[in-house]
Amino acid sequence: MALLVGLVGVAVALIVVGNVAEPRIRRNRRPTNVDNLGPLAPSGAGEPLSPGVRLSGSAVWFLVCTAVYLAVACYLVLDRGSIAVDAESRVAQAWYVVASRDPHLAAIGFVWNPLPSLAAIPLVMARELWPALTQRAFAGSIVSSLSMAGAVVQFRAALREMSARRGVAVALTICFAFNPMTVYYGANGMSEAMYLLFLVGATRYLLSWTVAGKLRDLVLTAANLALGYMTRYETLAGAAAAIAVVLIVGTSARSRTRPRSERRTAAVGDALVLAFPVVVAFVGWALTSWLITGQPFQQFTSQYGNSSQISSAVGLASANGTGWPKIVLALVQIWSYAPLLPVLGIVVIVAAVRRRDRRFLALGVLLAPLAFSASAYTGGFIFGWLRFYLPVLPLFLLAVALLLSPLPSMRPASPPWLRRSAFAAVAVSLLVGLPGVAGSTLAMSNAHLGPGEEPQLAWLFRPARSPAEKQEQTWLASAVSISRQIDSLGLPNGSVAVDTATWCASLIVMNSSRPHQFVITSDRDFQEVTADPVAFSVPYVLVPDGSGEGVSNIEVAHPGIFAGGQVGDLLTSVTHQYQTAGCITFRLIRILSDQP
Repeated sequence: MALLVGLVGVAVALIVVGNVAEPRIRRNRRPTNVDNLGPLAPSGAGEPLSPGVRLSGSAVWFLVCTAVYLAVACYLVLDRGSIAVDAESRVAQAWYVVASRDPHLAAIGFVWNPLPSLAAIPLVMARELWPALTQRAFAGSIVSSLSMAGAVVQFRAALREMSARRGVAVALTICFAFNPMTVYYGANGMSEAMYLLFLVGATRYLLSWTVAGKLRDLVLTAANLALGYMTRYETLAGAAAAIAVVLIVGTSARSRTRPRSERRTAAVGDALVLAFPVVVAFVGWALTSWLITGQPFQQFTSQYGNSSQISSAVGLASANGTGWPKIVLALVQIWSYAPLLPVLGIVVIVAAVRRRDRRFLALGVLLAPLAFSASAYTGGFIFGWLRFYLPVLPLFLLAVALLLSPLPSMRPASPPWLRRSAFAAVAVSLLVGLPGVAGSTLAMSNAHLGPGEEPQLAWLFRPARSPAEKQEQTWLASAVSISRQIDSLGLPNGSVAVDTATWCASLIVMNSSRPHQFVITSDRDFQEVTADPVAFSVPYVLVPDGSGEGVSNIEVAHPGIFAGGQVGDLLTSVTHQYQTAGCITFRLIRILSDQP
């Protein structure tokens, strides 16, 4: 079992790495006749391709960015103990698969997309060599560092393939790679890095397809979108936008000597090539969830899903204490990534229409998830997190690159002095890109605009002030303290039932020296055990204060069990109470009997 799961994790890791470490494509000089798209294709676009070795520049960018993100991760996680909750949850899901009392692949869960946790499995399997991989969820930071570095490589490759000047490409890549939000989410182990990896990758290949119409680019776009869906649900909006682009470009850009019906049929065929992997990923994941859990879309129907979390945390689902309409807050958060975005948006529309530049349509892969996140937030379906709008950063910078990099067959849109002077082009790139660095920094340090970032980062540079900052600062220490106290009881395996979906619970379990003493949510007998712990000889349950954060299945099965005493048919007593600054209050409840 462990070998099979390990192979699955290694395969996923190879997919992620392979998506950025692809062989370089060199062009032969012999021309060939290819039925590609229309005259937008530059000279040489129809030449045959031969595999070679990627230029060292991509490897340098990948290694440098990985090193920077890992260095930041070491400081945040290992030195200061700042662990993002969602990052810890992703690593915990991988831990459930290989190291829990009941290891099995379905333990990865079906509320959140599985790819980030699958990629962490090989690292989790090495936890004996370095316990911090799970005890501090550092496996997630390694995965996110590699993924974000991969996103940078894909971004740089997109600039190179649109023939951006070297200085412009370097300047814009720096603005993307070292934006504070990019660095933080490359280091903290959350799914944003892998999400960006596949979104930027899909945009890169769709940009190339709109120019040359190669099947290879279309297939790679589809693969990135399918993998992106297995990382984050928002990718589905990007896939819908990509299909629309393929239908529009595929119909309008082909030779007008062909009948319109024939062009439309060819475009539909291209759209099917793009849609098929995404549909397989969507249906396969929903069907697997339905067969195992009875619910195809647990994110929306499960008590652990997003809808349930929002209903139990109304304050966080509001406008983050600003008093603004939600749409205003969403727009301000988007604007913080790119302060010049309103002006650039107008310029992009004018330039795209004037130049008939269909490449801009490919940016819909990044734009559609942004629109989806903003509408989902204003509709009350997700929280008002700043990180949901991270795709606006590569969207903005790629749009700048397209403006500065017209194709040879097009009328140049930039003024002559900008085309002649490399220095001027780089200066304009930095002038447009660097305000996003300042805007992101300000948003991350503002509790209203960055409610997920400010509490996790503010106390790294000054003493913690707010309750949220103090809770973040002491979260790891609190979980370790509770874990050590339970370990000291010397309980046998399967003695304590705990719902690991609640705040701190999974961190408590992963930091235990005897983790198999816990019966956890992913165990296949968890529902039966919590329903009748006496019948399964489980003498204890660990339950959180019902007024705190999280939804405990044990409390749902036995309302009021946190107080102890007679709870339905169970006679219980409070054995220990664990009240810490970082975790909600837990009580270890002993089950005495099941007689009223």
